[in-house]
Amino acid sequence: MIDPAGPPSASAAMRPLLVGRERERSLLRAQLETALHGRGGLVLVSGDAGIGKTTLLEDLATDAEKTGCFVLWGHAYDLTVTPPYGPWVELAASYVPTDNLPSFPAFLHGGAALAAVGSQEALFAQTWDFFATVATTRPVVLLVEDLHWADQESLALLRFVARHAGHDRVLLAATFRSDGLSRHHPLYPVIPLLVREAGAARLELRPLGAAAMRRLIVARYRLPDADAVRLEAYLAEHAEGNPFYASELLRTLEDDRLLVEQSDRWELGDLDRARVPPLLMQVIEGRLARLSPETRGLLELAAIIGQEVPLELWQTVSGADDEALADVVEEGLEAHLLTEAPDGTIRFSHALVREALYQGVVLVRRRGLHRAAGEALAETQSPDPDAVAHHFEQAGDSRASEWLIKAGERAEASYAWISAAARFEAALALRAEQGAAASERVVLLLTIAQLRQYFDPRQALVLLDEARRLADDAGERALVCSCLHISGILGTFLGEIRSATAALERALDGYRALSEPEQARLRSLVGLDADAAAGVLTLALAAVGRLADAVTLGEGLVAARAAVAGRERQRSAVYAQGLFGLGVARAFQGQPAVARRCFDQARTQASEDYQGLVETCGAELEWVQLPYFPDELQERRRLADEGEAAGQRAAGATLGTVPVQVVSLPLLHLEGAWQEVREAALGLQQSLWHYRLIGSIWLGPLARAQGEPELAWRVIGDV
Repeated sequence: MIDPAGPPSASAAMRPLLVGRERERSLLRAQLETALHGRGGLVLVSGDAGIGKTTLLEDLATDAEKTGCFVLWGHAYDLTVTPPYGPWVELAASYVPTDNLPSFPAFLHGGAALAAVGSQEALFAQTWDFFATVATTRPVVLLVEDLHWADQESLALLRFVARHAGHDRVLLAATFRSDGLSRHHPLYPVIPLLVREAGAARLELRPLGAAAMRRLIVARYRLPDADAVRLEAYLAEHAEGNPFYASELLRTLEDDRLLVEQSDRWELGDLDRARVPPLLMQVIEGRLARLSPETRGLLELAAIIGQEVPLELWQTVSGADDEALADVVEEGLEAHLLTEAPDGTIRFSHALVREALYQGVVLVRRRGLHRAAGEALAETQSPDPDAVAHHFEQAGDSRASEWLIKAGERAEASYAWISAAARFEAALALRAEQGAAASERVVLLLTIAQLRQYFDPRQALVLLDEARRLADDAGERALVCSCLHISGILGTFLGEIRSATAALERALDGYRALSEPEQARLRSLVGLDADAAAGVLTLALAAVGRLADAVTLGEGLVAARAAVAGRERQRSAVYAQGLFGLGVARAFQGQPAVARRCFDQARTQASEDYQGLVETCGAELEWVQLPYFPDELQERRRLADEGEAAGQRAAGATLGTVPVQVVSLPLLHLEGAWQEVREAALGLQQSLWHYRLIGSIWLGPLARAQGEPELAWRVIGDV
């Protein structure tokens, strides 16, 4: 790969050279060329730590920039709790618009802009719209490193962007460590999804062979042939084809004066005298040992802070003056322990360097440093709650719980439900240890259950049972109502419609029996009230055939709409559910015109709830348009297209991918497109119960008609 006319001086930057990767470079260049012509995609680069993944992406970035591409980097980091969408947040922070390009969407930075997005589906869609807009001016190359450390919401957003990239000038390249990627790792099940959904190309980097290692030596050192052979054998034994290991071993030989540059050549000493570490960590430790105690102490503190080290925070926690910190940075750069970006950002040169420093700090001192870092971060103008919580957790500080709750609230506002649930669960465990009031623990359990309904509804029910027992024991009748309310919602997710309806009715009766101060307190604690219960109950009543009750409740809810002030975004979801249920009830009562108006209003209320739009369009098509207005071909196609467009935007959300044909199933069946019906229905069998039921409704009769009674009975039995 590197064939210099004359080997450069090894005093130049000592990062691993890109050798022995001809096939990988060729594939990446082909992917880049394809993306330049409007057919982007995703490339997954995997391999062991130090195998050269980053170097390969740096080479791709260089090629991309030469062709005029807009290149953005994002990383996930170990040892620190990064915020939801961490790599994407970093990618957004590195974006500097030029050539009249748009500004990066502000919502990934949180705040009011995030609250205005409306849903995770909208966040994903707007993120893609931004990349697609930039791609109309310049091709876009997105480089995301270390997926094995990424949060699940970041992976979900990657899936979403990757699926769309194939239709535009957007190329994604992402790296992850394949060593230690067990079946239980969050990334493990995502890899085949990325390959299947986005046609991702896979590059598994293997150890370099002897020829590649020889070229690495030739590119750096002008050695006599005999010495070159000795050095090649030494690297083959100790680096085992890992370019980062090889580079570190070579640097150690130079530091120990066993590999010395003379005026016009290099000399190799007695390799029997070389320190041969059994692990690379020992190589790094050897380099660290040559640091002054002051420098090592400050670098250990930097390792506590993170892979990326904000200078202001480093200085605040350490108390070092500008000159002392500058000396440490210079010594760290000279020893290749640190790197400095053009914008002045300081990072450790490799995660293993930081890990070695971190593990070298005794536990007691480590906890004290984490506490100091957490306190310093907490005092900043816009503290990162995940980072503050992480430091306080590592310090064993009781303040960790309050910051975990703040981190959970931010994650929930970002529609990062899995991450949010994890933060609240950690906070709950700490609050229980601290003897928190029963009401506070119930609220946390309710919050976790509401989040888990999207990805683990059965576990959410277990949590609700625990919350209700705790609320009962504490005499918190308002919170008991909320437990029933959320249990009813979960019951609809799981198909237990009749028991869910009963729970929602009990919740609504309980809410209405509360005094106004009790209701106000409940809204402040969990954001639930009688209107919220009435919205979902209207739909549940219609689903179980209690149409008159559904109409009475739904119309009462709609009539109260004008009297509600504030909480507009929350209210819109409440009334969308009520209008949806009212539309279903009116359709079943034979009042299609009224049902149409209800569905139209429901879509207006849920304009950025793409999942809700899918269901509303599908319900109107199946229960109003086809049975009552079968000759309005243009209108039924409009509904199907609108629902499919919403389904495209909803795809990739934490709720799971919804096949875009779900809205069109009745229309496809009517038009005789039975193979498409079958494929879409089979896809729905892998989703939540509600969608499995829809799939079975169409797949069962179709399988029977096509002579597959066993399949028909199986799908019906599963439901």
